[in-house]
Amino acid sequence: MSTRSPRPSASVPPQARCTSDEERAARCTAALREMSEDGVLLADSLLGSSTSGTAPATEQLRDAIAVRDLAEEMISTLVVRQRAERKPLDELAQILDLSVDRLRKKYSPETVDSRLATRSRPRYTITETSKATEPPDAPTRLRQPGQRLASALHLAYRGSTTVRSQRELADRMGVDPSYVSRVFSGERDPSWPHVKAICELCGGDEKLMESLWGAATSWKPRQTDDPAGDLRTYLSALRYAAGSPDDDTILASAMTSPALTLNDLTQAFHGPGTPSWHVISILTVILHSLPQITLPLWSRAHATPTTCTAPAESF
Repeated sequence: MSTRSPRPSASVPPQARCTSDEERAARCTAALREMSEDGVLLADSLLGSSTSGTAPATEQLRDAIAVRDLAEEMISTLVVRQRAERKPLDELAQILDLSVDRLRKKYSPETVDSRLATRSRPRYTITETSKATEPPDAPTRLRQPGQRLASALHLAYRGSTTVRSQRELADRMGVDPSYVSRVFSGERDPSWPHVKAICELCGGDEKLMESLWGAATSWKPRQTDDPAGDLRTYLSALRYAAGSPDDDTILASAMTSPALTLNDLTQAFHGPGTPSWHVISILTVILHSLPQITLPLWSRAHATPTTCTAPAESF
């Protein structure tokens, strides 16, 4: 099931207030990437509810409504980006079967700016079907380590109160704005000095970013003398990259058997000790990552060599 997770009320961050068409276009592009990620997850959830044979009509309807709402968000954002880039609206208007004048009135830049600044992301529900649709040897782009790092860095930028635009961030880092854009989209693997610079300028958590960066650059996070702590740091980093869902949202997303409990989450993120692989594998999937990356960390925390031989349905 996919529902809208409410965000706490907050003032609009500085970078959400448009000061130029260039900034608006960049913000729309970043939002479209985020919406595309949401679309992948919603499609996975809809597939699971539609093929399970046991999902109630209400669950499927909620999924369908979430897909409809996301499509409307993407349409409005595409139209506003087209305007910000000063490109003609004729072809878009024709596809949408609207006049250009009607298109301008229906999707005003100010309205879309406000919606993007406060939009909430759909909640993704893990079912037995959705766990089995993505075998470990064929990861989607969304779940790859580089994408998790990109999502976390972009969230740090969006939450910054000191950096107003990607161009300003690039200037302060001493790099080209296109480089920052590619880093946030996951098209470019950043160096550690650049990851650290983004953390320092935008207020990101350097320890969490280092864990994600380690996974993205070597397919395994950096290890310390505290294996259980390494695992908890990586899970916390994945949680941040997924938008920091609260415990209730994670539990509601884990429609598995046996179900996860609040005690499982507490142990996974705070200790003491580490929970079973069942708990860690489900958490990894809920947080949009790959179980085969978390498995070595879990195995090391248990001080027992483990190979990834579980069947696909375990993930």
